[in-house]
Amino acid sequence: NVAALTDHKDQATLLRAAARLRELVPDFRLVVAGSGELEQPLRALARELGLGTHVRFAGYVKPVDPLYAAADLFVLSSHLEGLCTSILDAMSAGVPVVATRTGGVPEIVRPGQNGWLVPPRDPEALANALADALSDRERLARFAEEGRRTVLDGFTHDSMVEGTLAAYRAILAKARIRSLHPSPE
Repeated sequence: NVAALTDHKDQATLLRAAARLRELVPDFRLVVAGSGELEQPLRALARELGLGTHVRFAGYVKPVDPLYAAADLFVLSSHLEGLCTSILDAMSAGVPVVATRTGGVPEIVRPGQNGWLVPPRDPEALANALADALSDRERLARFAEEGRRTVLDGFTHDSMVEGTLAAYRAILAKARIRSLHPSPE
């Protein structure tokens, strides 16, 4: 997990999922990279849940490429999110994604194709998705490759600029039509 340690990133749900995951997949390590106002409360929650060697708080990490290179999965536990460039970064690095269905995330993560989506604030669903993801290395490799393709096909700087320009063109075209054919009042 690479994110600011803030309420909307909801690492508390991730830690609760990790506590449940320990029962499903005893041998895992979770690295939480980031800093923020919730660092101490999250560390306390990890201790309270007995996560010990399963969770490591890495603090603010720059560059994050070595983390992605070592990761089997990227996990996003947010209950509120925009597009989430961390998911795009992970997918670009070939890391499959387990994420919450919030904000723009479903535009990127497609269940059964390039990752897993779960409801926000549901540690049980998140733990089950993580266990499912970790159970099949072949599927992880397929999802990693499809994730790279997802980013290249629709989320590069060029494709995003082109998409923005297309949206503006459509808006301008509608405005021109309205100015040529004003509605009677």
